[in-house]
Order: sequence, then structure tokens, then C-alpha cells
Amino acid sequence: MKSLGTILPTKQSERCNDLFAKREKAERMRVGAANLSQFEYRFAEGEDRWYDGPDRFAIVGRTRKILWFERRNGEWFSTKVKVLA
Repeated sequence: MKSLGTILPTKQSERCNDLFAKREKAERMRVGAANLSQFEYRFAEGEDRWYDGPDRFAIVGRTRKILWFERRNGEWFSTKVKVLA
């Protein structure tokens, strides 16, 4: 009979998760470098951002889509603006 196992992480599962996270970050950075190289790159608030001025930035989402945000009235809002070439 098989054991149900545990929900606690093991060293092997932590290594696997770390490797996956590093690969995902590298892929997002590659997409960002290829599509957003004309913008200023900064690591801010725990994420990689490419700034197009002080009130507008883009990130590469988990699905590799480029998502834009802009500040209006002191708050950040998602916009549907495509990459400026």
C-alpha cells in the first residue's frame, strides 16, 4: 500500500521549486530584454520593471505577456497599451 506522504516540503522539492523559479525569471527577463530594451530597467517592489517615464512601466507576466501600468491620481492602474517600437 502506498503512503500518502506529507505536505511538508522536502529538500528535493525545494530544490526543484527553486530551479523552476530561476528558469521562469530568466525567461521573463529574456522576453523583457527582447521587447522592452528601449525602456529603463529597474527592479522595484519585488518585480522586474521597464519604465517609460515616471508614471508608466511594463512587466512581463507569468504568461509572457507584456503588461503596462500607469499612475493616475496617485494610484497604479493596468492599461491596454501595446509596446511602443
